[in-house]
Amino acid sequence: SITLNDFSIEPSVQYYAYFGQEDAPNTAMVVALCSIPVLDAVSVFYDAEYDILAYNGALYNEFGIDANYGNERVTVENVLGIGAANTVFNKAYLDVSRNAISFVHWDCAITLSVGNNVSLRPHIEINKIIDTSLRTAVVNADNVTLGIVLTYEL
Repeated sequence: SITLNDFSIEPSVQYYAYFGQEDAPNTAMVVALCSIPVLDAVSVFYDAEYDILAYNGALYNEFGIDANYGNERVTVENVLGIGAANTVFNKAYLDVSRNAISFVHWDCAITLSVGNNVSLRPHIEINKIIDTSLRTAVVNADNVTLGIVLTYEL
């Protein structure tokens, strides 16, 4: 990450593989996560994700609040945000040709350090699509995702 005073930018490239989903090609996103602390354990963030592979030009943005509590071994994180996407993103993923403030999002995770540069992150994520055109384009406009992320930092 790059830090200037308290302002932080975390650039990354994320690759998404959708195994067994022929209508969802693998893709990659260039990501910039910007944040600045507003209280001891609370930050305001802006996340921009730009597709560079399957849906080149698709842009997703999220603005929100991130609260982290914990120590070097265990961290609890809560994120509340609102997301927007451009026409290319919405057409690719929802077959709706419009820019939109898309959804509200809540994510809760516990990150466990399990060794040198290795961590596990079980999490729950709740999304609610708030744009009327996007809601009618999907079967379930409100969803819950459970997962575990294994991270190895180089």
